Amino acid sequence: MKKYNDYFSFTFVRNPFDLIVSLYFYIRQSKSHKYHMIAMGMEFPEFVSWYLGTKPERQLDFLCGESSRELIVNYVGKYESLSEDLLFLKERLGLQHLQVAHKNKSIKKTNNYQEYYDNQTKKIVQEYFKDDLARFGYSF
Repeated sequence: MKKYNDYFSFTFVRNPFDLIVSLYFYIRQSKSHKYHMIAMGMEFPEFVSWYLGTKPERQLDFLCGESSRELIVNYVGKYESLSEDLLFLKERLGLQHLQVAHKNKSIKKTNNYQEYYDNQTKKIVQEYFKDDLARFGYSF
């Protein structure tokens, strides 16, 4: 663990409401995804209930130590401020010429994730990701 602490570590998080919409459309367009056929047979509200019923890991599950809720990374960037946060990291790491490509882009009807939610799906996501929402300052 001491060696790990000698390095600068970072990650990026995303608003869980937006993340679930993106995941839904990504799975539906990715024929090789293990949940593709399941998601193809569901509208978004049904997918939310089903998917969160599989108990997927939350973002904090990846970013905290096993025995505490302390972050194990030095810097948390946000998808919503990706350009600015990447600029910071490029400067911090001396990688000014680094280019970052957009991979795994999901094709959605609209980029406004709020349009996909009704009160029930909003409540389900809010409850499941309550710690992520609080820790990273996200809301609907």
